[in-house]
Amino acid sequence: MYTYTDRIKMSETDKRRNWTIPAIIDAMQNCVMFQLEDLGVGLDYFEQNNKLLVVTCWQVKIFKLPKLFDTITVGTQVYGFKAATGLRHCMIWDDKGELSVASHSLGVFIDTKTGKPMKTSKEEWNQYDVRADTPCAGIVFQDRHIPLTHPFQVAEEFEVNIHHLDVNNHMNNGQYVRIAYNYLPEDFHAAQFRVEYKKQATLGDKIIVQLASDKEQQPSVFCVAMCDTENTPFAIVEFSTQ
Repeated sequence: MYTYTDRIKMSETDKRRNWTIPAIIDAMQNCVMFQLEDLGVGLDYFEQNNKLLVVTCWQVKIFKLPKLFDTITVGTQVYGFKAATGLRHCMIWDDKGELSVASHSLGVFIDTKTGKPMKTSKEEWNQYDVRADTPCAGIVFQDRHIPLTHPFQVAEEFEVNIHHLDVNNHMNNGQYVRIAYNYLPEDFHAAQFRVEYKKQATLGDKIIVQLASDKEQQPSVFCVAMCDTENTPFAIVEFSTQ
């Protein structure tokens, strides 16, 4: 398992001094990329092999939100794979070693020349330090698919700008979470959230943000869909209180 130690910063907290949900995604994404880089299979390796890693979903459980200036340890481990798809856990511990956040994610290798999934051999997967036993092995996560069962209302429209993009020239995974987080009701305390990425948004794409909740008053589930002009989702983010 790969880990790094960090400290919660002013720029990562809300007005209550709690670590924010977008900061959680950023920390886990950073941990994944740190591991790949240190294993020698990072961005340069991807570029040389015409390969792209695309995350299709995150499912995150929050047991205790770290607070401003807390010291944390962020960890990650690939625990399984199938053809082009890798299964990964990420973990965040507090300074006492207690698990604060746990996540499950799926990543797919894409051939940059064809745009199709790139089947990966067992020998190549071994480069990613695959280990079945992780601290999240006994945790039950939600399904990767988020049902759109509630009526949605349009909240805003915007075009993808340069500051939304990552090194792959796609809108960064964390940006979708950051946008959705901005619409959470102030008294909504998320115990878990999940993100389903449907397709990549690129520079100049118009994104229509739509909101839904399971109840008009004190919702326990709050969902944000970010769609194109044909109402096809780029990504769906769902927060829940339990």
